Amino acid sequence: MLPKVRRGTDGEMRYLIRYSEIGTKAVGTRRRFLRALKKNIQAALEASGITGSVETTLARGYVETDANNALPVLSRIFGIRAVAPVDAFSLISLDDALDRAGAYFTDAVSGKQFAVRAHRVGEHAFTSLDIERALGARLLPHAAGVNLSEPEVTVSVEVRDDAVALFLDETPGPGGLPLTSQERVLTLLSGGFDSAVAAWEVMKRGVGTDYLFFNLGGPIHEEGVFRVAKTLYDRWQYGDAATLIVVPFGGVVEEIRKQTEPTYWNLVLKRAMLVAAARVAHARHLLGLVTGDAIGQVSSQTMPNLQALGDVGLPVLRPLLTRDKNTIVMQARKIGTEALSAAVDEYCAIVPKHPVTKASRKTLHTEWGKVSETVLDASLNEMRTLDLASLTLVEESALYEVARDDVLEGATIIDVREPEAFAQWHADGARRLDVHDAMRELDVLPKEHSVLFVCEHGLLSAELAHMARGRGIDAWSFNGGSSALREALKK
Repeated sequence: MLPKVRRGTDGEMRYLIRYSEIGTKAVGTRRRFLRALKKNIQAALEASGITGSVETTLARGYVETDANNALPVLSRIFGIRAVAPVDAFSLISLDDALDRAGAYFTDAVSGKQFAVRAHRVGEHAFTSLDIERALGARLLPHAAGVNLSEPEVTVSVEVRDDAVALFLDETPGPGGLPLTSQERVLTLLSGGFDSAVAAWEVMKRGVGTDYLFFNLGGPIHEEGVFRVAKTLYDRWQYGDAATLIVVPFGGVVEEIRKQTEPTYWNLVLKRAMLVAAARVAHARHLLGLVTGDAIGQVSSQTMPNLQALGDVGLPVLRPLLTRDKNTIVMQARKIGTEALSAAVDEYCAIVPKHPVTKASRKTLHTEWGKVSETVLDASLNEMRTLDLASLTLVEESALYEVARDDVLEGATIIDVREPEAFAQWHADGARRLDVHDAMRELDVLPKEHSVLFVCEHGLLSAELAHMARGRGIDAWSFNGGSSALREALKK
């Protein structure tokens, strides 16, 4: 629980902003970064409906507002190491400052173990240690004692020249550099855990990003990725005008499956995405591509395969290269994309039974040469560009139109999970099909019978149900996926 902040006579609250790496830069660079940070703070407040003023000095930043919801917004701005509500005033004398500090902190330390941390910059007749000892002596009669190693309450006093700031525990910010203080890149956003976290990591380095989504499914896949992109933009991308570019890639997937060796399907698809992304980035004057690759996480991300993918004419940034999956998922939880990505992550375009893990660049180049350039051109010609600031999503969607929580009597159940998951458990009478085989079978399914599709999370099955309905089939997806179906069948 955050402490109640003392307000001035005008009812405004003041927040102290501690910078991250900005303070390590030369003065000229620091000023440029601070201009970006101030712009981003103002954009964050405006986007959140908060009215306030922003001041950035070379050492500290301050925000004044009469709103009581500014703290969580300020703590999501890149370049900010920590933010704290403060009581700030002019230094008259040490005794006057101690009087005000004693009154300000007494309630917070009452009955608790505390520590005083003082920081002083400038010419003064007292030291930081003098402040800590004197204020500690004033607060001790109201507290349960002093604990410098593990205090229940940390009392902070900052004296900078002729200004004093009093504050309690700080709220950490994301750190890094102010967004847009570096150049722009293009993030290949699948909607899964990895690509969303990769986008966040480059933004933390001050890099502005647009997003490129290769749609491998249909409207439901698209909608899931839209929600991930919108969450990244609304929660973190303050001050950066970002777009989401959508390229339908189903035709490219089918071309790869028809023309190339199955063991190379996933690598050829990845090469197609990188080549297409480079073309988009060049046209938009973006300086690099960002992917969520992590060494060894899947077959396409082994060191030989990453090397075999070759050069596409732009740097390919891989900020998650050494991360393990658990770390990535935990980070997704912190940034707010975990639940959304969990459903989208099951979209897997091409997973051969025995994917190559040690591809040669020569062989991959040969397989890539089998893919018609006209198919790639056709996909790029259908590209759509969306402004994330104005993108509006509604709760009701194509997903809810086809989702149900019960099993229709006599319905054909088609399960599109991986063979291992199907073997562990499946509904009685269910058929397992590879997702692409299921797509092809839509044209021959009898229209007189209802069909219930099942997948891991309920998103891929909803996509299939949506496609089946377009062919006149009474098709449904089980809401919540296979685990929800299993529970429902127990009742």
